Amino acid sequence: MKRFATTMFAFALGAANANAQVGKGAAPVDSTVPGIMKRAGRQASATWLRDMLRQADSRLPGSKLDELADSLAERAIRPLDSPNAEGGAAAISALNLLIMSGSNAELKGTPYAGAFTRLVRVLETSSSRDMRARALGGLLAVGSHTNALSRLKQVAESNDPLAYDAINFLITDASGGSWLGISPSATHQQESVVALRTLAARSRVSDPKAARLPTAWVARNGG
Repeated sequence: MKRFATTMFAFALGAANANAQVGKGAAPVDSTVPGIMKRAGRQASATWLRDMLRQADSRLPGSKLDELADSLAERAIRPLDSPNAEGGAAAISALNLLIMSGSNAELKGTPYAGAFTRLVRVLETSSSRDMRARALGGLLAVGSHTNALSRLKQVAESNDPLAYDAINFLITDASGGSWLGISPSATHQQESVVALRTLAARSRVSDPKAARLPTAWVARNGG
C-alpha cells in the first residue's frame, strides 16, 4: 500500500509538471513585435499584452516595448469613420490598452513611460475626433499629471475643436471622477482645480461655449 501511494504521488507530481510545461508553452512562439501583435488580434485588449508593456512578469528591452507601443499607436490612429467597423473597434481597443499600460492605477507591474508620448501622437495625427478626444482624456491617467494639465490647457485655449472636451476633462478630474474609471488622487484633483481657475482668470478660451465652463465651475465651487 505504501509503495502504491508513493507511485501515485510520483504520478501526480509528474502530471503537475507536465501541466506546468503546457502552461509555459502557451506563450507566443513568435516573440517578435509583429508576432505579438498578431497574437493580440484585432481587438488588442488582452491583459497579457498590457502586463507585457508594464513589465509585470518579465523584463523586456526598452526598444521592444517602444516598438510594441508604436504598433498600438499606429492602430489607434486609424479613423473610426472607416467603412471597416472592425478597424474602428481595434483602434479603440489599442488606445485603451496604451492608456492602461501607462496608467498610474494600482495594476501589476510598472507604468510604461512611453504611453504619454504615444497618446500625444494619436491626439496630433488622428483624423477621428472621437479618437483624439479619447487620447486627450487619457493623458490625465498616465505619466506626469503636470504635463497632462499643460496639454489640456493648451487645447482649451486654442482653436482646436476639442477645446470644450479639454475643459470637461479638467472638470471631471477636479471633481474626482474619470471616464476611464481611474480616480485621481487628492493632489491631482487640486491641480485640476487650479488649472480651471487659471483658465477662468486668463479668459483666453476662444470657443464661447467652452469659455463658459471654467467660469461657471469656479463660480459654483469657489474662486
